[in-house]
Formats: sequence, C-alpha cells, structure tokens
Amino acid sequence: MVKLKILNGDIEQLIKKEAYKEFYPHGIGHWLGLDVHDNAVYKKKNKEIKELKEKAKEEVKKELEKEYKQQIKGLEQQLQEQEEVISKAIIIINDT
Repeated sequence: MVKLKILNGDIEQLIKKEAYKEFYPHGIGHWLGLDVHDNAVYKKKNKEIKELKEKAKEEVKKELEKEYKQQIKGLEQQLQEQEEVISKAIIIINDT
C-alpha cells in the first residue's frame, strides 16, 4: 500500500497502527452467505449475531424463483404467439 501511495509513512509504524485495516476488511467474506470462508456464528461488540447463511440462501432462492417466473412468462407468451401463427396458417391452407 505504501508502494501504491495509498498509505504514507514508515511501514512498521503503519502496521503497528493497523492503518491498513480500513482498506482490508477481513470480515467482509463472512457475510457473503457462501461457504468461501468459514461457517460460524459471528460476534460484534460482544453481541451474538445470528448466522446469515440461511437468510442468504433464501434471498438467492427468491431471486432465482423470480427470474424463473419471468422466463416462464416469456416462454408462455412466445408459445401463444406461435399458436396464433399456426392457427392463421391452418386457415390459409384450408381456404386454398
């Protein structure tokens, strides 16, 4: 970070002061809801925070279901349009 000029000063002092922490939030991976870090209950200021894994799963599931329903609706509309074209084609064929 010093080489990139994000932090300035003596490296050892910056480490002692933990100046890097503002730019390196270790805990951010804990809240992704994915098994990319560890699977535990987390604490913040001595208050236990319920594990977010199930909530994250539900949010992903809800979004996938929403997307799936939109895709189904679009496919149903395409099918209806194709049925109309086929019906018109049958009428034309029968009239000839």
